[in-house]
Amino acid sequence: MMKKVYTIEEIRNIIVPRLKQLDATRIALFGSYARGEAKADSDVDILVSLPDIIDIPKYLETKDALRQVLGKDVDILDYRDISRFIKDEVLADSIIIYDKSQERY
Repeated sequence: MMKKVYTIEEIRNIIVPRLKQLDATRIALFGSYARGEAKADSDVDILVSLPDIIDIPKYLETKDALRQVLGKDVDILDYRDISRFIKDEVLADSIIIYDKSQERY
């Protein structure tokens, strides 16, 4: 099976609905996809704001579902857990693909 390089829009359409089920309030990409340097074997690096208390089994199930749908390794990092040593670099590279405060109903 050929590994795919996704567009930002394709990734948004795949991951946002799933992470919203975990009550994510902000979702961003960082790493090679955010920098426009993704290759077929690149993983997908996701930065997310989740509630203080999350359903761990549901979180793991969601992460596994994303890995299967995308056919790639998926790294999910909560904004609160970014090491101060890499925080500036990660945030500078990140592309916000969902922000609950920007939703209009």
